[in-house]
Order: sequence, then structure tokens, then C-alpha cells
Amino acid sequence: MDSQDKELLRQASSLMKQQDFAGAISLLKNTSSENELLLGLLSAAYAEVGLVAEAEATLDRLVLFHPENHLALFQLGMFKYQRGLSDEAFALWKPLANQPLDLAAAFALAQAHYEQGLIEDAYNYVQSLKSRMPADHAAMGRLQALESNVLEVARANGLDI
Repeated sequence: MDSQDKELLRQASSLMKQQDFAGAISLLKNTSSENELLLGLLSAAYAEVGLVAEAEATLDRLVLFHPENHLALFQLGMFKYQRGLSDEAFALWKPLANQPLDLAAAFALAQAHYEQGLIEDAYNYVQSLKSRMPADHAAMGRLQALESNVLEVARANGLDI
């Protein structure tokens, strides 16, 4: 990271901590930097003020420069899912869900499949998560609740899972 990016990061981080999201946007929106931290902060600032299209476009740019950035890919999938672009969200999340430590993407896939009535797929993602998630993980209660919901719908629909 060059000195100009370091200074931008310092200033933008300070603005974000102060919840001055508009200030962070003003500072970062014209940067030509490919720095993933700067682009991530810019996307977060846009999202905080409700400029979801700009947040998503910034994440698209971040992923273009840093296609291995799991957090950016996950968040980009969240934006797409919220806009009803399930297939695009799933395409972003599925490679992440297969990573041993990326529980968030697998959970998002399980939840999204459940919400869309794709119960067998939801069940499979829940089972995969259960085998990887530590018993004391903060999200274990949510996973157990999702599993209960999935099984209830499966029974009600005569699915043998």
C-alpha cells in the first residue's frame, strides 16, 4: 500500500468510526486506487447511507481487482439476493460455501434456499454446516432454528430427508 492509500485509509477509517459516512464517501469516491480496504470502506459507506447500487458497483470493482476477497464476494451476493437476483447470489456464494472456514456463505445459502422453498437443498447446506460449525459457535442457535424450520416444512410436504 502506497503512502497516499495509507493516508486515505487513515482518514476514511476515522470518518467511518465517527459515523460520518457522507464524509467517507466524499473522500473516497474519486479514488482510482485498487486497494481492497479503501474500496471495501467506500462500499460500506454507500450501504450505510442507503446507496445500495453504488455499494454494489463498488464491490463489483473490488472483486474485479481482488477476485479472491471472500468478504466482498459474500457481501456482493447479499446485495444481489436482496434485489431478487438469487441465481447470481448463489453463484457467488457456492464457491465460498465449500471453503472449510467460510460458514457465513453456507449459512446464507441454507437460509436463502429455505426462503425460496428449496427445502432439500436447504437441508443439505444445514447438514454441511452442522458438520463444520463448532458447537459453541455464536450462530449455532440460529443454525439449529433453521434446521428445525427446514425439517418442519419437509415433514409437512412429505419430503423424506
